[in-house]
Amino acid sequence: MRRRVKADFIVDTCSAGAGTLAVTIDGPSKVSMDCTEVDNGYKVRYTPLVNGDYYIHVKYNNVHISGSPWKVKCTGLAKADKALDVMETSHVVIETVEKVRTVQEADTGPTCPSSTCESRAS
Repeated sequence: MRRRVKADFIVDTCSAGAGTLAVTIDGPSKVSMDCTEVDNGYKVRYTPLVNGDYYIHVKYNNVHISGSPWKVKCTGLAKADKALDVMETSHVVIETVEKVRTVQEADTGPTCPSSTCESRAS
């Protein structure tokens, strides 16, 4: 992933019931971050501002979802960006609504929230 480029991932909350979704990103700087509702859950979009390693923690009802936390390395051209062993935290909490897959979308997967992390230039 490149610094100052938006990235997003979706937390699938179908069949998990209503609850509290908490996303925390720790890294060498705060990130610009927002969360929006989508058909199958919630889309988290973030933009790292400096180079370095970022750690994405996703909890649903105060429990880490499978695979959380994730490490994302951010790179890019930056002469002045030097991490001084400082970690900054960005945090968003959403009270979710119950979501259920339609018959066409139904699968036999777990009912716990899951996440797919993809970087996308915007």
